[in-house]
Amino acid sequence: MTDKQGDILVVDDMLANVKILVSLLQEEGYEVRAATSGKSAVMICNKRPPDLLLLDVMMPEINGYQVCHSLKADEKTRNIPIIFISALDSPNDKVRGLEEGGVDFITKPFDSAEVIARVKMHIQLQLLQKELQKKNMELEHLATIDPLTGLYNRRYFLQRLRDCHNAFGRYGSPYSLVMFDLDHFKAINDQHGHDVGDKVLQEIALRTKDILRDVDIAARWGGEEFMILTPQTGQEKALILAERLRHGFAAAPIDPVGIVTASFGVISDAPCDSLEALTHRVDKALYAAKKAGRNCVQAASVSEDGK
Repeated sequence: MTDKQGDILVVDDMLANVKILVSLLQEEGYEVRAATSGKSAVMICNKRPPDLLLLDVMMPEINGYQVCHSLKADEKTRNIPIIFISALDSPNDKVRGLEEGGVDFITKPFDSAEVIARVKMHIQLQLLQKELQKKNMELEHLATIDPLTGLYNRRYFLQRLRDCHNAFGRYGSPYSLVMFDLDHFKAINDQHGHDVGDKVLQEIALRTKDILRDVDIAARWGGEEFMILTPQTGQEKALILAERLRHGFAAAPIDPVGIVTASFGVISDAPCDSLEALTHRVDKALYAAKKAGRNCVQAASVSEDGK
């Protein structure tokens, strides 16, 4: 017997048919489960979806077509490939099976070699589809996450910022931006090396995640600069958040550097015409915090000229 190649659920109200199919497929190395009614098949699929379903059509209470229809209507089970196995052999029966969402139709009495060949083909297709979905998720992760810190990257952050800015313009939904920059970070790299500098960035990212709410979005903006988007948050709460982050960073040393501090700029509900103008203003607030002596928080002025 070969290693397990896939998980198959066999559904038939005739126990003899179930035993034949289970034995046949187990000999090919598949993990095989069984059900003798449509209701139990639906429950099993919802609890742990199989890679493939071999489904009888003529069953009491719920027939195979109804089982297929139910599974295809549920997001959790709609992608399970279904092969009908039935004594029904008219073209209309086969067409209905395909229209309900089945991928194949085998007539009884079935030929073992045919069953194995069709199962093998659809299992391979399903496993390839799952692998493709996994790769797509990995690519999506790479496209949105900064690989060093595990925070979101600048590109993704700007997409979410645009959504909040548009919602503010249309519905007045408040939001704030908190931008911070690590103080004297160049000196850390110069004195300890870039590997230690990277460790500092990673630790700051972890402390940031621990302090933020689930709805807040933190990103590495570039170098040692970070940006936080806080939906449904006005200036008062945003300033409190910035102070919590500032204290959280300075509360404990990062070996071998020691205490690392940051300077913060905050902007809230800004009627800017563009995202570029918005990020420029919060950057100016951050620069003001640097000029004020670092390790402090500055709110952006009400307007670009400070009036």
